Amino acid sequence: MKFVDEVVVRAVAGRGGDGCIGWRREKFVPAGGPDGGQGGDGGAVVLIADANINTLIDLSYRNQLLAENGGDGQGNGCNGRTGADLYVNVPVGTQVFFKDRLVADLNSAGCRWIAARGGHGGQGNTAFKSATNLAPNFAERGTEGESYELRLEL
Repeated sequence: MKFVDEVVVRAVAGRGGDGCIGWRREKFVPAGGPDGGQGGDGGAVVLIADANINTLIDLSYRNQLLAENGGDGQGNGCNGRTGADLYVNVPVGTQVFFKDRLVADLNSAGCRWIAARGGHGGQGNTAFKSATNLAPNFAERGTEGESYELRLEL
């Protein structure tokens, strides 16, 4: 087995889902109106120190660590699904560098560090309903997740 003690990876968190523009229109419901749901939040990339791993060889084959995107909102007030977080096991004693600056030291088993946070989901048109704007015809887009080029050193 090959021993790898330094790798460069790109941690990319998930994008937040877009809000929905939806309208409630039913035959026997006189008070219809906006009912667009919110977008789901994007997933995060989390590094976890594991005592059962002693090399970074698994990460040497993965150039990017991609978390899941959040789902878009839907009509009937249905919110989008939250993206799943990506958990990556690394050996105990791993140091994380960003632009040649030490940002994390995973020196004990079970120690966690969030490498990239997911984006927030956008608001649907229901969130913008008010007394002066009864029928908003717009919704927010989800925000992008964080993306970093990291150097992991054992």
